[in-house]
Amino acid sequence: MYRKLSIIGFFFATMISSCSKGPVSLGGIKPNLESKIVVFADTFMLHDILDLSGNELSQSGDSIFLVQNILDTSYTGRELLNFADSVFGLDSMKSINESDISLRLDSFSDSKFLNQINVISRYDPTNFGILSGYDNDTVTNYSGFNNVTPTNLIVTPFQVPNIDSTSTLDTVRLVTSVENHLNFEMNGHYRLVTGGQVLFSKYIDLPPGDSFTLDTIMYDKLLGKKIKLYFDTVTCPGFGTPVYWSNSNQLKFNISLSKAYVSNGIIEPVNERVFLGSSELNVPIENRGSAYDLYVCSGQLDAQYLLNGIDGPFYLIRELTDSTGYFYSDSTLMVQSSSAFVRNIMFQGDSLHISMDQKIYAHYYIRPLTGFPIRLKSGYSVDASYGAQSKWDVCFYRGPAQNLLSLSDFIDNTTKTEYSHLIDSLNLTNSEIIVNINGNGIGYLSIADSSFIKYQAGKASYADTIAWNMGAQLSQLVTKNQIIRNRPLQAIDSSAMGALPTTLYSEVEITADTTLGMKLEEVHTVAAGMKRLLGYCEGQLKFVANTDLKINTNGLLDSLILTSDSIMISFEGDAQAEFTTSSDFELLLEGANGKKLVEYSGVLNYNNDGWFTEEYLISEEHLSGQNLKLFISGSIQELEGSYIGMSDFLSMRVKLSFY
Repeated sequence: MYRKLSIIGFFFATMISSCSKGPVSLGGIKPNLESKIVVFADTFMLHDILDLSGNELSQSGDSIFLVQNILDTSYTGRELLNFADSVFGLDSMKSINESDISLRLDSFSDSKFLNQINVISRYDPTNFGILSGYDNDTVTNYSGFNNVTPTNLIVTPFQVPNIDSTSTLDTVRLVTSVENHLNFEMNGHYRLVTGGQVLFSKYIDLPPGDSFTLDTIMYDKLLGKKIKLYFDTVTCPGFGTPVYWSNSNQLKFNISLSKAYVSNGIIEPVNERVFLGSSELNVPIENRGSAYDLYVCSGQLDAQYLLNGIDGPFYLIRELTDSTGYFYSDSTLMVQSSSAFVRNIMFQGDSLHISMDQKIYAHYYIRPLTGFPIRLKSGYSVDASYGAQSKWDVCFYRGPAQNLLSLSDFIDNTTKTEYSHLIDSLNLTNSEIIVNINGNGIGYLSIADSSFIKYQAGKASYADTIAWNMGAQLSQLVTKNQIIRNRPLQAIDSSAMGALPTTLYSEVEITADTTLGMKLEEVHTVAAGMKRLLGYCEGQLKFVANTDLKINTNGLLDSLILTSDSIMISFEGDAQAEFTTSSDFELLLEGANGKKLVEYSGVLNYNNDGWFTEEYLISEEHLSGQNLKLFISGSIQELEGSYIGMSDFLSMRVKLSFY
C-alpha cells in the first residue's frame, strides 16, 4: 500500500553566518497530503563564508573587492531646479463623487393615539354601547375579545416630510413605541408599512400601564410619503376584578426617524454641505519661487462640470487647496443640463504654493437649496474636466540658476541581525569611499560629497568638492557624462578595528551655479559606497560553510516515520548576487559516525532562479535527533576584477518526504 504523508511548512531564516541556527521548530505539525516537511532552513551570506586562505593570492593577480552601497539614487535637472511644466487641454470627464451621492433628511417625529372608547369601537363594537356608559365609573368585569383585525387603519398615517416619492434609505435610525394607558391588556401584531413594504413588524404584549419600544438602525429600507400603522389580530383577555373605567384613557403610538440618508429617490434634503470627492490638478507655472517653493502668480485653469442623471437645483462648491492649506473657493448653481457648465479659474496676483509633487487639489461639496427637491439615483454622478490654455512645457532652462539639491542616506548595521555575528576578519588596508555620478546634460554643477563612518572602536570621515562642467552647448550633451571620485581611508589594523562599519552616513549636495543654461529632462545617477579589498585572485575564489543538523529532536515526526515505507531527503534553495555570477557547488551530509549520507555536485547561478536536488533515501536511525553534519563548498566564477556585494547570499532548505 502506497502512503504519502506530508506537512506544509516554510521557515525563511534571517541572514546568518556559517554557524547555523539549526533546524526549524516542528511545533504544530499536522499531516497534509502532496507536500513535504521543511526540517531545516538557513541563509549564508557570501562575504561571510569566503575562504580567502584557500586561494592562490598574488599581488599581480586580479583584485576582488567587497562593496557596501551607502547612497544610490537618481535625479533630473527638473528636480534640481524644482521645475514642473506641461501643456494640456481639457481632459475627459471624470466622476467627482467616489461613491453614490447620499443626502441627509431632517429628523422627523410624530405621535398618534386612540382614546379607550375608540379602541372599543374598533376592536369590540358589540360592547361599545355598554362600556361607553361607564365613563368615570366602575366596571366589575370585562370578557375582552379575541384575534380582532380592524377593517380600516386604526389611526391616520404618519406624514413624512421632505419625501416626494418612494426613496431608498441607506441608513436610518427608527425609534417607535406603543404605550398602553388603557384599563385592559392589548396583545397583537404591530406593523409599520411604507412605500408598499413593511418597515417593521412584531407581535407585542401590552398589559395595562406597560409599553413597547424599539430603537434600531436600519439599512436599505424603502421610505414613502406616508408610514401606515397597523395593530392586527389583537386579543384582550379582559378582567374579573373591578376597575375604574375612563373612556379618555389612551393607547399611544410614537415614531421618530433620524440620521436618515438617501441615495435613491426624490427628496428635499437638509441644507448642508456634503463631501463628494477630490481631484489632483496640474498647474501651468510661469514664475517660480525658491528652489523648493513654487507659486502660481498668473494664469488660467479651465474647468467644466456635467451632471450625470442628477436633477437640481443645488450648489456645487469647489475648494482649491495648496500645500499650506485653504486657498480658493467658488460655487456653481447647477440644474440638469445636457451641456457642461464652464467654470474657469483665473489667477492674478495670487500666491498659490506648489509643493514638490507639483499639484494642487480640488475638493468638492454639494449643498441643496432649502425647499427644492433633488432627484437621486444609484450611479448618478457629478463629472468634471480640467485643462490649461497657457504653454508651460519647459525642458531647457537658461540661467542664472543657483539652486541646491541634497541627497543623503544613513545605514545602521547594528540593527541588522544578519551582520551581528561578524567579527574582525577583513583588513581595512586599501579601503576607500567611492562617489560615482553619471548622466548627460549641459551646465555647470558643483558637487560636495561627504561621509561619516563609525566602527566598533573608532570613526572616520571625509569631505570633498567636485566641479562638473558638462559643457555649454547642446552638442556637448553627452561628451562629459561621468565623474568618479575615490576617497582612500586610512589603513587600520583589522585586529583592533574590524572590517564592517557599525554606521555609515553619506551626503551629496549638488549646486546649480550657471548662466549657461541647464537641461531639465536628463536623468543623473549618484552612487556612493565603501569598497574594501578582499584579496588578489588568479583564478578561483572559494567558499566553505558547515553546520550541525539535527532532525526530529522533539519526536514530532515519530508517527510519520513509523507509518512510512521509506523516507527521502532533498535540498533546495536560492542564490543571489549584486553582480551576475555563478559558482560550482558541492553539498555533503554526513552521519554521526562520519559516513556520507548525501553527496551532491552542481552549479549555482546567482540570479535568484532557485536550485534543488533529487531525493535521497535516508534511514530512520538518522531521524532520531542525532547530530548530522552538513557541508557546502564551491568556487565562485567570473568575479576577477569585480566586486562582491554585502547582500550576496545563498540559502538552503532541507525537506523530508514520507512514502
